[in-house]
Amino acid sequence: KAPELRSGVFLIMNLLQDMAWHLQAIKAMHNRTDLHLLIDVQPDVPLQPMKGFHEALTRVLNHLMVHGIKSTEGHFLHLNVSMAPSNELPTTVGGHDGEGWQDVRLKFSVRSTGTFIPEERIHCLWQKYWQGYDRLSPSSQESFPAGNYRESLGLGLNIAFNLVQLIGEELNVSSNPSLTRFWSCFPVRVHRVQTKDEIGVSS
Repeated sequence: KAPELRSGVFLIMNLLQDMAWHLQAIKAMHNRTDLHLLIDVQPDVPLQPMKGFHEALTRVLNHLMVHGIKSTEGHFLHLNVSMAPSNELPTTVGGHDGEGWQDVRLKFSVRSTGTFIPEERIHCLWQKYWQGYDRLSPSSQESFPAGNYRESLGLGLNIAFNLVQLIGEELNVSSNPSLTRFWSCFPVRVHRVQTKDEIGVSS
């Protein structure tokens, strides 16, 4: 059964602040005091109230960041939040309704250092209970040297992948020996600031 998506009004800064507190606790739990967590919100991200699947967004970002804490052998984990460029907006996004809400898309990117995922193995990330190797092929552990994978159930990325698909987007990943990056977009509605003409105010 697909999880139920509940939409509501939220503030992106409050959502990220709550998540940051949670991630600090996860860091301590896994003894990763050496890991630097950075969260950047670009100037183009609206700070006014948003409408959207904020619970799903929180879960996706938490799963991606916790995966980084558990898996990376490096010392850097970075979340960047920005607005999707206009040329990445589908034709169904970009309008506004009579209540002053405008459809836009947030773009998030999670980067971590130290864990290389070969391209031919990226599909494994979305499997349930995947812990850095194939259970039926123990020798495959050599492809994923990060020792912390097996400290978890291996469900986080599977949940994140399915939630992103459920809202009609795609969760992407790229990896090289020095950096692994996950990114996707998330549709939201922002409360649009009305112009003087729209509210009938004369100059």
